[in-house]
Amino acid sequence: MANVPYQITAPLLVRVFGHRPPFRRMVVMVQKEVADRLRARPGTPDYGALTLLAAFYARVRETFSVSPSCFWPRPAVTSAVVAMEPADHAEPPPPPEVFFPVVRAAFGRRRKTLRNALVEDPHLGLDREQVEAALAAAGLDPNRRGETLSLDEFVRLARAAAAAVSPAAPDAPGRGV
Repeated sequence: MANVPYQITAPLLVRVFGHRPPFRRMVVMVQKEVADRLRARPGTPDYGALTLLAAFYARVRETFSVSPSCFWPRPAVTSAVVAMEPADHAEPPPPPEVFFPVVRAAFGRRRKTLRNALVEDPHLGLDREQVEAALAAAGLDPNRRGETLSLDEFVRLARAAAAAVSPAAPDAPGRGV
């Protein structure tokens, strides 16, 4: 359990989620805006890479808010206590080194369509043909934007992108996927 400063919330979660064995339960107090981002739904302004990081590893639930009046000196923000337990995926997700580059590419160019965001990302190393094949294999409209995809859709896209680069090993990282 911890009261996590705003600046280190994402890096701290990345480290905790990366540990093995995984955590059994984690309870943290964060700024309310971070709690909202951790629990956001696709298509909402708060939905982003942090949401998917949390959803990939954990079931996130906000337990209660904490008013600024509970602190001295009084901060300018409301806090929220968030509880997280390891995610129980129906089927194993792709490895993080396959999944997160696709998420970063989709959200790194948030106003672009998926097709353009994935093609233009220098870290993925996918050409237009590979992106088109991956989107088709994942059953996704290339004109959608990353912020509209659910966790399951990102999982399908990551697997398809890895297969487009290296058809023999769908979960193996390719040139950047």
